[in-house]
Amino acid sequence: MAYLGTCDLPTYVHTRLPRVQCRVHGVLSIASEWAEPGSGLTRALEARIIDLAKECSLQAVSRLTGLSWDRCSSVLAGAVHRGQRRKVWKCRSISASTRRPSPSATST
Repeated sequence: MAYLGTCDLPTYVHTRLPRVQCRVHGVLSIASEWAEPGSGLTRALEARIIDLAKECSLQAVSRLTGLSWDRCSSVLAGAVHRGQRRKVWKCRSISASTRRPSPSATST
């Protein structure tokens, strides 16, 4: 797992997450507090990539972080996907009072 830690020097976190026995799903690893499941990058590094992408091109983000363009792109795609999952989608229904009357309904 990569993380740009102290003084922007590459730092690697190696850990074995605790595993638990679930009666329904079998053996599962506990989610870490510092990374999204399956990401391979810490949340802090992902946040830095997203912040950099707001200010410069993806090629520049790749160069500044030392990660590949594809890796940076997948971080941004993951952030968009998480945001879309959190968004509440509402369909606005048109009430009778806001509809325009049809020409046949308005007789003069």
